[in-house]
Amino acid sequence: MDAATAAVLRDLSLWLLLALIFGVLWQAYNRCRLEPLGPQRVEGEVSTGAFNILDAALVLLGVTLIWRGYALLALSKSPVEAALLDLSSLGKAMLGQLLTMGLLLTYLRWRGLPSASELFGWQRLPPRVVLLRALWVLPALPLLLLVQQLVQWWMEGFWPQVQSQEIVRAFANNHDLLFRLAMVLCAVILAPLVEEMLFRGFIYPVLKRFGSAPMALLSSSLLFALIHGHLAVLPALMLFSVLLTLAYERSGCLWVPTLMHAIFNAINIGLMVLFPQS
Repeated sequence: MDAATAAVLRDLSLWLLLALIFGVLWQAYNRCRLEPLGPQRVEGEVSTGAFNILDAALVLLGVTLIWRGYALLALSKSPVEAALLDLSSLGKAMLGQLLTMGLLLTYLRWRGLPSASELFGWQRLPPRVVLLRALWVLPALPLLLLVQQLVQWWMEGFWPQVQSQEIVRAFANNHDLLFRLAMVLCAVILAPLVEEMLFRGFIYPVLKRFGSAPMALLSSSLLFALIHGHLAVLPALMLFSVLLTLAYERSGCLWVPTLMHAIFNAINIGLMVLFPQS
């Protein structure tokens, strides 16, 4: 990642952090002034009453660490371009995803929150209904891919450093079968499960609890896009995250956005196999 890209991501992260702090304080002030803070927000199907101020502090700490990381990269005088993923680095990434999921589940249990199944609504809908609702990602897929490609082309006109995502370039250049199978496992199973638990299952309802549903929707979606660390795909990822969050809010079952996420990643991998040059 070049210093200019890191600087833009740093500034976006800082604005997000400041907006979250202001939004949470403003909403808390209004509710304390007008009415006591209720047990949960009633908009939609995602319950928020189980979360408290400690969870909000944890989310703000996470955003602070992301901002700090991009700030250090931006200050680097000679940032080193990361090498393409290989099987070893991909394995470490998968281990990191499993560790993230384990830490989140451990924290939820330590906090005395309801079980993950209850908190994320995993048993709320039968599998057939989950599948039918997840298929709604298909009509949105052309728009998401178009936004991603248009932003990429637009940025290439004035930002020579912009490239495809590292994972895309790695998949295109590494034809090892074991590596590609591991990448499919990571992109289609691990990443959707872990990211949906973290962003939709935890961060979104926490921000909704102490802010508002629109603020939580937009801020968690921007955070989801920022964490991927790539400017060209940031608008498309933010739009995709909005779609996933709305699907979770409408269904109350985290399996719906998780399956949508998996379908989206699987189709992207299929397109890379069929059209490697594009």
